[in-house]
Amino acid sequence: MYPERVRGLHLNYIPGSYKPPLTPNTPSVSEEERAYFDIVAEWLEREGAYSALHRTKPETLAFALSDSPTGLTSWMVEKFQGWSDCDGDMERSFSLDHILTNISIYWFTNSIASSIRIYTEGTKMPLHFTEGQRVTVPTGVSLFPKELPTPPRSWVERVYNITYWEKANKGGHFAAMENPKLFAEHLNHFFSFIKHLIVSILERAMKHQYNWLPSSECNSSGASFTRLRFTLKGKMTQSCPLNPVSDITTVRLELI
Repeated sequence: MYPERVRGLHLNYIPGSYKPPLTPNTPSVSEEERAYFDIVAEWLEREGAYSALHRTKPETLAFALSDSPTGLTSWMVEKFQGWSDCDGDMERSFSLDHILTNISIYWFTNSIASSIRIYTEGTKMPLHFTEGQRVTVPTGVSLFPKELPTPPRSWVERVYNITYWEKANKGGHFAAMENPKLFAEHLNHFFSFIKHLIVSILERAMKHQYNWLPSSECNSSGASFTRLRFTLKGKMTQSCPLNPVSDITTVRLELI
């Protein structure tokens, strides 16, 4: 994989297994974050049976759903209805053609078993971070009102470099399918912001508005520096950490 090639990361769902480090060196849990834990616990009690079954008995469920188109349809439609912004009327969010096409893909390829396995495999490598681990690329999060429980920004920022945090006025867990136009608008807003940010950094760097620091000084300072790499006329001309003196010092960019 080539993480250095990633310009930005856009998310509309934070996986339930996400867990930032909690140590004596990290901020204590806030009241807002504790309230989120309570919301998750209540949601799991009310809605989490499917997930427990996927994680612990995936093959048992797979045989049942692969043997009955009615069973498969029931299993999937319940989620389309319950996790969309439809107020109980699924056809307010999806056409029947969309729903039947989606179900048919699973049925005719007999792939419900492999799709369930992600829950089991995910338990072997949950999204747990240790102290010092960071997702440093600029990250944008779109919040859809009927999404599964979403952590507060502070909880996500313990690991992710959040540069865009935007609420949508409609949509749920299947946002790209339910409201593709709005979803695309959020993507465009986020990556337009990244583009302008890149241009701004390059312009300032070219005008020598940053104080370049030796690598040895940066390594010993313990500060979190932005690294700027850019190519002019096909040749690498700069590759230096930036002194964190501007309002965008939390943004890490690798511009090749």
